[in-house]
Amino acid sequence: MGKATYFKSPDDEDLIKEEQTQEEKEILEAEKRKTNLRKTIRGSIFPLILFILILGVGIFVIIYGAKPELFRDKSYVATQATVVKYEWRYSHDGGTLPYPVYKYTFEEKEYELESRTSVSPPPYEVGEVITIYVNPADPTDIITPIGNKFFIIFGIVALVIAFFGLCVAAIRPILEAAYPKSDWPKFITLYIPSMIFVWAGVVIVCTQLKSPSNGITSGFVLTLLLILMLSAFATFISIIMVKDMVETISLNANIAKSKKAVAASSAKTNGYGYQTSRPRKKKRKNKRR
Repeated sequence: MGKATYFKSPDDEDLIKEEQTQEEKEILEAEKRKTNLRKTIRGSIFPLILFILILGVGIFVIIYGAKPELFRDKSYVATQATVVKYEWRYSHDGGTLPYPVYKYTFEEKEYELESRTSVSPPPYEVGEVITIYVNPADPTDIITPIGNKFFIIFGIVALVIAFFGLCVAAIRPILEAAYPKSDWPKFITLYIPSMIFVWAGVVIVCTQLKSPSNGITSGFVLTLLLILMLSAFATFISIIMVKDMVETISLNANIAKSKKAVAASSAKTNGYGYQTSRPRKKKRKNKRR
């Protein structure tokens, strides 16, 4: 007996051509995605370097503001000083701030000096002894362990801006080019950093709110109003973004379920609505000659 010959139907030929065309499209899309990714990475180099520098500046400024003695001139001499009192002076917002007054002895000469940096609340008790650093060339030039709040806040602002800029301007384009059909790069590099950015602004402004020691001032009221406005804006932004994330995730889950259902039903057919299960073979009856 010769081998059985199978003939391809027109439908089979169309199906093969369609599969070949689909493979060619996938190859072209992959090459296009790689080219676009390389171009996006090259375009993100400058913002990446810029915001990394801002991040480093922010970290340096925070350390400088919190521990100024770490950056002192080596010629400064460590000296014991006593906090003798606090001078309360008016601030720009109408309140009062404490300025510590130090008393110390350097080269057998006694000095009493008011700090140029205010501290609220006062970190030391009156009569407490601390270590300061004195300039031998000018004993009235001292460095205290009290951090500078302005530098700390400035550094935090720089960190928040650098983090937001890195996510939105540098990392997000790369991830979107690498995963063009996915939504999670937008969530991670836009929505979450945006919420962190707006709420960080609220926290930073809250640190500037001081309890009015001499009654409610105009500066206190303006700061409080600014906090309320920023909080409302941050809440509005957060609700919109969280709602969009939940709806998108739910929609993608429904689409995935639909695709699974279609794949399961198509697996039972040959693509043209016919069952792919093999028909039962009829048993041949042996005829007696």
